[in-house]
Amino acid sequence: MKLLLMNDWPTKKLGEVCKVNPTKSEIKDIPDDTFVSFVPMSAVSETSQRIEEQEDRKLSDVKKGYTYFRKGDILFAKITPCMENGKVALTDNLKNKIGFASTEFHVIRAGGEILPDYIFHLIASKKFRDEAKTKMTGSAGQKRVPKSFLENYTIPLPPLSQQKKIVARLEGLLGKIKEAKRLRAEAQEAAQNLLPAELHRIFSQPVRQAQGKQHTNKLEYVGMSGKSASVKNYGEAQWEEKNLEEICEKTTNIKWSDHKNNNFQYVDLTSVSRDDFSIAETKEVNSKNAPSRAKKVIKTNDVIFGTTRPTLMRVTRIPEEFNNHICSTGFTVLRAKKERVLPQFIYYFIRSERFMNRMESVQTGASYPAVSDAKVMETKIPLPPVAEQKKIVARLDSLSEKISSLRQAQAKTASDFISLEQSILSKSFQ
Repeated sequence: MKLLLMNDWPTKKLGEVCKVNPTKSEIKDIPDDTFVSFVPMSAVSETSQRIEEQEDRKLSDVKKGYTYFRKGDILFAKITPCMENGKVALTDNLKNKIGFASTEFHVIRAGGEILPDYIFHLIASKKFRDEAKTKMTGSAGQKRVPKSFLENYTIPLPPLSQQKKIVARLEGLLGKIKEAKRLRAEAQEAAQNLLPAELHRIFSQPVRQAQGKQHTNKLEYVGMSGKSASVKNYGEAQWEEKNLEEICEKTTNIKWSDHKNNNFQYVDLTSVSRDDFSIAETKEVNSKNAPSRAKKVIKTNDVIFGTTRPTLMRVTRIPEEFNNHICSTGFTVLRAKKERVLPQFIYYFIRSERFMNRMESVQTGASYPAVSDAKVMETKIPLPPVAEQKKIVARLDSLSEKISSLRQAQAKTASDFISLEQSILSKSFQ
């Protein structure tokens, strides 16, 4: 159903009612030391279709080599895949009402016959972008929407009074979706914080020692209010602190000379997903094509994590299908002595804030900070009896599964929101 009937309204080419890519001659008299807004491509969100951040720069620093626009203009990404992804924004809140952006933007400025908001909603629609895609020119990976497509694109042109009604109705409907998105984002952030908060609670409690005897390590949950709460108490078992070296077996490197005709799956630092801590993609290697860092043998249930600053959160537990395969020397491999500790317990400890803070504190190297295996093995882990570990791991596994299910549901909701938005925009301009 159309929001308002458009069949009887006249049509015009966009170039007849808008200026596409206005020239910098408009600001030739503005002093070079005037501060203006600078908007790189990355600053325009394809989700919110807004400018999420901008920098203040002197006009002299940006007037050459960047695209000029002013408050109320529309930025429309012309290059693939930014255009298809929906990088478009109606500009506002500019320093001195002037902006400069990446040269990969077209600028559309509404004339007196048309509202900027009306044009923005029209070109923000997937229908418009799908048509623009068919007119792109250039080589693969560098295709762009030509200026001529925008200038010759035919649009319905109702009177300004009707445009105002359309914009008001659209913003009312889209505003409700925006609010729903905001609530979903808050729920998503809360879900993402659940496991880190629980890991902090478990592994950040001190294990108190007195006169050489172990004391009971009681875990007490402190809620967001700051008050204690009797939630998920893990019992009163005896805890102790051990170096990882005491509870992990020694691991080995592969001798490629013994495996000249064998192929192995190679897990490098890019193989481990930051999002769900799984092995996303591997490479097949043998002695002839193995990278120099393909050395460490991994076994089922080993825990590995990257030891350089950008990769500290690349943590995973090795599944059965990668048993006796190879990982990069950029990982530390932790293999649990199962009579002392569960592999899953080590896995969750490695993901804890306590462990990550320790790794950051012992990194060495200025340009490429890293942690040695020796420093990792010196790290102390708070360790309850195996029976208690099983209870903790079971609860953490259950929490992880619930969070994963929630994330999948949230992703589906996000997709539904996008579809609903595009449906509203599409029907508005038929």
